[in-house]
Amino acid sequence: MSLSGDRLVHEISRCRACEGNRTPFHFGIHGQPVMIISALPSLQAEYKPLTSIRFFRHLCIALFGDKYLISEFSDSVLREFCDGNIYWTHYRKCYTPRYTDKLTELDDICANRYLKRELDELQPKLIVVFGNEIKAKVEAVIGKTSIRTIYKPFPDMGNEEIFDEVRRAVQPFMKYVKKTGIANKGEIIDYSNTLTGHEVHIRFEQAAFKRTWNRNIPVSVGRTLDEIWHKRIVVPNMERSYLLVSTFAFCENQIKTMLHEYFCMNDNYTILSDLRKNAAAWPPNYKDVRELIQKKWLSALIAYVSYEYPDHIECTKILCKKLDELNRLRNAIAHNGGLITSDFERGFSMADSTATGLYGIYSLAGFVFVTVNGIKSLDEIVDETADLLCKIQ
Repeated sequence: MSLSGDRLVHEISRCRACEGNRTPFHFGIHGQPVMIISALPSLQAEYKPLTSIRFFRHLCIALFGDKYLISEFSDSVLREFCDGNIYWTHYRKCYTPRYTDKLTELDDICANRYLKRELDELQPKLIVVFGNEIKAKVEAVIGKTSIRTIYKPFPDMGNEEIFDEVRRAVQPFMKYVKKTGIANKGEIIDYSNTLTGHEVHIRFEQAAFKRTWNRNIPVSVGRTLDEIWHKRIVVPNMERSYLLVSTFAFCENQIKTMLHEYFCMNDNYTILSDLRKNAAAWPPNYKDVRELIQKKWLSALIAYVSYEYPDHIECTKILCKKLDELNRLRNAIAHNGGLITSDFERGFSMADSTATGLYGIYSLAGFVFVTVNGIKSLDEIVDETADLLCKIQ
């Protein structure tokens, strides 16, 4: 990245000109030959990995074809955006609820500040603009240019013939995804025709998460006690511990996203009044609610379900108890190398955590140890979280 490019990205990342104190969507600038411009990031982009977002998948199918989104190629697709030959930006760089279904009404604050500067700094060889709603807006900002520019609607499915032009144009510039093409072989995760509302996204991300971990952890037997310990205990547990951390992140992000979406669209903040330190400061603004959800998302979930879906409150409390325990395990792994210290202990012993509904997760030699049964327990928590959110959407 050039010094000027570095400064520009730093400025974008720290911009707080929009309401809600959100972090703008941004990538690094390092001379990528392909510039992708779309209208507006989704709320999920703030909380979830790109590979788990259906919005991102549709964009990638339009660029590369579904043949290259099967599991063994997914890392290459992501690297193309992170350190390859694609620079992705938005006309408006912060998610804003009021524009979700009104892209033609997007304001120009981000584009006027940054879009032309991004283009001048990047000097791409190809520009692809996704979204008919922003075609005229982008043309007005970037002006006449000799750079080849392709305008297309944002893909809903991604494999329509109109995107063949895009695939042919980007293919010569690919650093990691060497080819493009539509295969339609194997399972493609798409629930658009059978599900409605947010359940489409939840079920997609649930399946994507499980596909990521649908592999056997290789274990080989060593000759010495140290080798056996390392290969049979340490290495598998490191993999399983990473799965535990990822499972917690999946559940946390799904729940936070659901809560944020609800309170973006509704002004009924009284649901959270009992959780606020200063209930007298009323009404709160959305920034206050965002901060509250970040810190007390489990309590906020219980409060929300109690108000909107009281028939599901008991299963919600059971799930929250599991997630609270999972959070302690995750903290021990993420912040303490898996070591269970005295302040972490709180009743956690050599027996597994069956009291909270977790099983197959032990304290072994003072460390968190996840067994094969523990993997099943984590898998069940993912399912329980997705099932609950689909019921209360």
